[in-house]
Amino acid sequence: VFGVTNPKGTYDPYQPLSVNTTLSGPLLSRFDIVLVLLDTKNSDWDKIVSSHILSEHSKHGSKNGINDLAGFWNLGMLRRYIQYVKEQFRPILSSEAEKVIVSYYQLQRKSATQNAARTTIRMLESLIRLAQAHARLMFRNEVRRADAIAAIVCIESSMTTSAI
Repeated sequence: VFGVTNPKGTYDPYQPLSVNTTLSGPLLSRFDIVLVLLDTKNSDWDKIVSSHILSEHSKHGSKNGINDLAGFWNLGMLRRYIQYVKEQFRPILSSEAEKVIVSYYQLQRKSATQNAARTTIRMLESLIRLAQAHARLMFRNEVRRADAIAAIVCIESSMTTSAI
């Protein structure tokens, strides 16, 4: 589930996400991952993005980007893959993955002063869901240590970019 919101004014990176969006910490903690996308002003980047967008819409650009995507899956293929792994795989935690997830969760609980709103039982459930999702994407019915680590990286990325 993705949620999208705008800041209540100009985004202040020195304020918590709950202040910037006027969404409460308990509500934000219900999301497995919260990422903040900021439109920073950078003239070099703006030129690259605008050139790309313009080339996609001009008759001189590649035809719908097909040449640029040779060798990659199209959206239909990606949707079929995701649907297949959702239907066919029900990953269970290996003991190694469980140890990694429990250790990380306990560490977060001990140092919950920074992210007290995020470090609830919901975080543990999020870690499990994310690790299972990663295992599915990797075509497996077992959640391995690498899947648990991938889930932790996602959670860490989320917490460092969006302190609640």
